[in-house]
Amino acid sequence: GSEDIFAPADDMKRWEQYTKGFFQIEIFKGSHLFCKTSGKEVAQAINNAIKKIEINGFGLTLDKLTSAAEGRLKISITKDPAAVARIELCLQKMQQAVHSGETIYGVTTAFGGMANHLIDRQDAAKMQENMLWIHKTGMGSYLPRQDVRAAMILRANSHLRGNSSIRLCLIERLIAFI
Repeated sequence: GSEDIFAPADDMKRWEQYTKGFFQIEIFKGSHLFCKTSGKEVAQAINNAIKKIEINGFGLTLDKLTSAAEGRLKISITKDPAAVARIELCLQKMQQAVHSGETIYGVTTAFGGMANHLIDRQDAAKMQENMLWIHKTGMGSYLPRQDVRAAMILRANSHLRGNSSIRLCLIERLIAFI
């Protein structure tokens, strides 16, 4: 038997290389493709593949962000060793800078108008915790769930670039919450 697949064109073209000869692509409504496949297993594999995205810090499109925020795409974090290495290297550099006593805004100094005040190493963790409590103001209406999910996805994707000096487990936690 055959199964039909209707999906965004960029996703189908990405999976075409793995399924050569198993389906016939027909353009349908501009940016989407309609496919006739020659087997239920192939259709199921393609449909499962296009229902998730792997974020890596780069290339997240507005369409994919919207679909993921709406819950139509599942999100996973790249397993690319280069991405993990970027994150670990940035964290190591920050740890070395703190250990050597460098002045780092918001890490070894206070924030805003108090940025010229150095924070003792033993007080740095407490300052970071206090910063979180200070920003918990709760003004206005709750944001729609989709907007919160989009913000979390964007933040996780941004952190995967390896410029934030955070641990990979924090990014994984963001995705888990989504």
